[in-house]
This record gives sequence, C-alpha cells and structure tokens, in this order.
Amino acid sequence: MNNDSVPRNANRSPGFLAPVVVTLIVVALAYAFGGAPLQKILHAYQKAHLHWPDVEKIAKSTLAVHIHLGVAVFALLLGALQFMLPKGTRRHRGVGYLWLSLMLIAAILSFFLRSINHGQVSLIHLFSIFTLVTVPRIVWHARQGRIAEHRSLAVSLYIGGLVVTGALAFLPRRLLWPAFFN
Repeated sequence: MNNDSVPRNANRSPGFLAPVVVTLIVVALAYAFGGAPLQKILHAYQKAHLHWPDVEKIAKSTLAVHIHLGVAVFALLLGALQFMLPKGTRRHRGVGYLWLSLMLIAAILSFFLRSINHGQVSLIHLFSIFTLVTVPRIVWHARQGRIAEHRSLAVSLYIGGLVVTGALAFLPRRLLWPAFFN
C-alpha cells in the first residue's frame, strides 16, 4: 500500500509527544510527593552561574561516563544531520544504522551510571528502556515500509533519548551541573 494514500494521522505512534508527556508526568509526580526536590532544583538554577565547561570535572569520572557522554554527543549531532539528509537513500540507511547503534550503546552504558541514586537505577533509566524497545521498532517499521511510524519513532527517540535526557543531565547533583555551573 502506498504510504501517500494513508491519512496523515492514521495508525501513527504517539510520536515526539510521548517523551514530553513522560517527562511532564515525572515532574508532576515529583511535585505531588512533596515538591521539595523540584523547589530545590529551581532554587539551584536561580543561584547558578553558567561558565566555560570545566572538562577536568568530567575527566575525573569513570570510563563508562566518558564513553556514554561521547556516544550521546555524537548521536545528538548525527541525529540532527540525519533529519537534514535526503530520506530513503543508501546514505540515510547507513547513517540511520550508525545512529541507532550509538543510541543502543548509550542506553546500555547508562545502566552503569548510578551515582545520583546511591547505586540504584533512577527515573532517567526509563528513557534507556524506551530506547532499547524503540530501536528495533524503528528498523522493523522501515523494513515494512511503514515510513510514517518509522519517522515518528525516530523523532520520538531523538527527543526523548537525547534532548530530554540530555537536559536532565544538567540537573543539580548530576555530572554536567558542576562542569557548566557554579
């Protein structure tokens, strides 16, 4: 069936709204259970001063952090490039497989990053699980010719797996906070 004959919103996955909704739910739950963590975060941002990155703070972290951070930054840039490249080409598939591989590596490595929650996984690891579930679905939809679903999941993974989690990496007590703020 030709993808152009399907109505634009028919049989679409939640798309980029899914990670945004999950983030809003997590913030609402945090606020509902006392609101103290959210108030502390807002207070920290009010007092914070952005500065040139202190790479020494990042250099002192573990090898897993270095690889995770490097892979995530590369995936963020490569994903942005992928959105600009022509779709359906051999190059699109090659860049796509590389991007999905980077996303899997970042997600798997994230399970070794547990310093914020006393050695336990935290809510941010939900995005890692989301990534592990979404990557094969992206490939499957592309191979089935379900391009609208493929595109929607890829955008959703980019936003949820990179943009939202990247923003969460700049929260107080996380590694990137002292590297960029004082």
